[in-house]
Amino acid sequence: MNQENEIYDIAYRLTEQELYLSLQRGLRKAGVKRLIAETGLLVLVAAWCLIPYFFGRAVDHDIRSLVPGAVAVLLIGVLWLLPRFRFRAQAREEAAAGTEIVMQIDADNLTVGRENKTEIPFADAKFKYYPDMVILKRGVEILPIPRRVCPEGAWEIIERWAK
Repeated sequence: MNQENEIYDIAYRLTEQELYLSLQRGLRKAGVKRLIAETGLLVLVAAWCLIPYFFGRAVDHDIRSLVPGAVAVLLIGVLWLLPRFRFRAQAREEAAAGTEIVMQIDADNLTVGRENKTEIPFADAKFKYYPDMVILKRGVEILPIPRRVCPEGAWEIIERWAK
């Protein structure tokens, strides 16, 4: 049968690690460049406020310098750590639920679900491609498709649309 006419039936459960990676890759609003820029600015603010407080003259030991510096350091931690903790907890919860994802893939469409099927034309979909996974985005929803669950022909179709 020609790959263009073949329909691939796929059913899978995501592992906790796959869920975590898909949440981190698909839902994190700030990209790495933006996080680095924000962190750089916060480091400058923290340095500007904390260096005079700890290494300045006795007159410079003012709480008005300590508070903004401490807040900047806390914000750096929040920027980098909070999403990781939130995504890890959500992935653990989703993996424990063990929801099975059922889909059909043909040359032009992806159909998700058993009873209430949702057809997604590949031409209208937004993809994030990674060597181990493709993340399909529709509005605020994401659908991770790990390479391990796809037959070779189905992965080639997804890869062609995602790249």
